[in-house]
Amino acid sequence: MRAPIPIFAPHPSSPPFARARGITLTPPRGRQAHTAWLFGALTLPIDEARERGTDWLLSLNVTAISQIDQVPQIAALCRISAFHDAPRWRPLADGLFSRVTFALDLDAAFAYPLRPEPTYVHVSGRELCSDIVELGTDEAPIAEPGEDVGSRLVAAYTAGRAGEHIRAVELFEALLEQRELRLDVDACHLYNGACVLARAGLYARALAWLREDSERRVRAHTRAVAAWLASDFTDGPGLTQRHTLEVAMREHFAVVERDHDLDSFGTQRSAAALLELDPEP
Repeated sequence: MRAPIPIFAPHPSSPPFARARGITLTPPRGRQAHTAWLFGALTLPIDEARERGTDWLLSLNVTAISQIDQVPQIAALCRISAFHDAPRWRPLADGLFSRVTFALDLDAAFAYPLRPEPTYVHVSGRELCSDIVELGTDEAPIAEPGEDVGSRLVAAYTAGRAGEHIRAVELFEALLEQRELRLDVDACHLYNGACVLARAGLYARALAWLREDSERRVRAHTRAVAAWLASDFTDGPGLTQRHTLEVAMREHFAVVERDHDLDSFGTQRSAAALLELDPEP
């Protein structure tokens, strides 16, 4: 299983996010002994959001520090997608503010839990800083997910990490009926769903999802390269992006070949097999 990369995702409808300028975080969700998710939002006046653009999001960091040992960890909140556009500011109905929402998987960002002791987390960027959220060490029961995508993703990943494979399979299958999640190869949800299927012993379905994920990645790569070919071929951002895409593709298939969730597939998980390439003459 891979860490889900894009953290910018729909947030749960409750609790409501304040409309004031700044960064907001929710209390943790998920079984904390296995994982913890924080949902949040960055809200700015529309004119300020337009002026800052999306590159400014790269300056945002998440910081976690343990209570007793005071062990800190810092990670970038945003990593611009390899295949898709940067997160978008979404104007609010009041016509005054724009917002970017995010879902932060602490297990992906850090070696969570840091210590068997409470941990304090906040998100900051330049002059903005969220309130500090305290994460405990006790196991919390996995609540039934709500209807929103964010809660259901939390439930699916939490169940998978807790070893509740059949439950995780059910949740991933329901989630991946949504075209947006299925198409988003950077988010790794389709790939991780295949890993959960393999853990549950549903090998034929897992292999079908692996192949679909691989084909979608190649199509995304092809579209990006085609856009570069249609450009003026200068050694600018387009060329840099092309190299980034190629590195991302090689990295992904290297991960597939060493992912222990997929050991039962042997050579069937090679890039050539997944993409059904004809052998060279």
